[in-house]
Amino acid sequence: MVLDFDNLYKKYDLRIKGLLHIGAHWGGENKIYQKYGIENKIFFEPLPHVFKKLQKNVKDGILINKALGSKAGTASMYVEYDNDSQSSSLLKPKTHLIDFPTIKFTDRIQVDIIRLDDYAFDYNDYNFINIDVQGYELEVFKGAVNTLKHIDYIITEINNGEVYEKCAQVEELDEFLQQYDFERVETDWMTDSWGDAFYIKSKINKASIYCNAVGEMLPYERYKLHNWILDIKPIGILEVGSGLGGSTGCMAEAIQKLGIKSSIYTCDPKCRPDNAFLGQYPFVEYQCMRSDVFIQDIIERNLEIDFVFFDGPDISDIALNDIQVLEKYITSGTYFCMHDWEFVKRGFDNSIAVKAQKIRPYIEQSEKWDEVEILSGLFKNDNYNKDIFDSVGLCLYKFVS
Repeated sequence: MVLDFDNLYKKYDLRIKGLLHIGAHWGGENKIYQKYGIENKIFFEPLPHVFKKLQKNVKDGILINKALGSKAGTASMYVEYDNDSQSSSLLKPKTHLIDFPTIKFTDRIQVDIIRLDDYAFDYNDYNFINIDVQGYELEVFKGAVNTLKHIDYIITEINNGEVYEKCAQVEELDEFLQQYDFERVETDWMTDSWGDAFYIKSKINKASIYCNAVGEMLPYERYKLHNWILDIKPIGILEVGSGLGGSTGCMAEAIQKLGIKSSIYTCDPKCRPDNAFLGQYPFVEYQCMRSDVFIQDIIERNLEIDFVFFDGPDISDIALNDIQVLEKYITSGTYFCMHDWEFVKRGFDNSIAVKAQKIRPYIEQSEKWDEVEILSGLFKNDNYNKDIFDSVGLCLYKFVS
């Protein structure tokens, strides 16, 4: 694996439930999987002599002595021993012979091939694929079209030349995986002809369009909000400040991914998400109301709320009053998240958002609220991207009174 797994894990705040390692070789990556507490692991390795060493090295995963492809059957692999069989492939080597002349393919071994979609496992427990099958990656993905619907992250070897005869090029992988809502966000070329790429489901990124306007959320903020929803699993979300639906969308995507019965109640007196957007999420209820009227409506209807998200109102006195009203209604364990948590000049654009000017000191000094996590709007958080900023201030608190 060429890409730095530690960097990817931190940079993209990966939430790996389990992984499928295709082309596992000796299982060298298992140590880093253990480091991050990944317990659900399935390793596929077709070569019998390599599989024996995999069995010795990996004791905490499911090991499958099969190759994967687009069709079930058997095929002859081109096998080398000069590079510990790491360059062995179901495809005939081509420029590999020129680029690495000391590696000789001296053997052919018949292996069994299965489709990943035909292998029975619980999709809910696995959302990550790490694949390195020497140019055969696209064939594996063609046999995994149902599985890909449940995968969030992919690390794959890529090619920019015919390293093996008729091996898929990186653009072909891009085109195929885009059908399943993946986009390539990291690329690391080991040579001019091959390297590694990291793909991530793009639904969150689609809802995280960069915008200069004060109050708009940046991609990292929406990504964090999405993952907080995944962790907390709220039953009822109250959102003040729908806007055009960016933050609403990333929370709704998390609810859909969880597959739980939950509702999002959102308001904005000026903007509203379009009907096509709202039609995607029947559990989202939009109201064209001021926040104080909206909150009173929630209370009168006695709706269950255990997650509150404020991206408004822009008037600091109203924001403070809103949370004080809600404190009398919500129960212990309810979470509160607010955007534009800074009210000094921000690293983003040197502008000043005042919506948290009174609510922030109130919550910070209150014994009713415990801090869970804060993204600063004054400096960079966790190296999410190459820009100099990644937040304008985002908080997460838990109500304890």
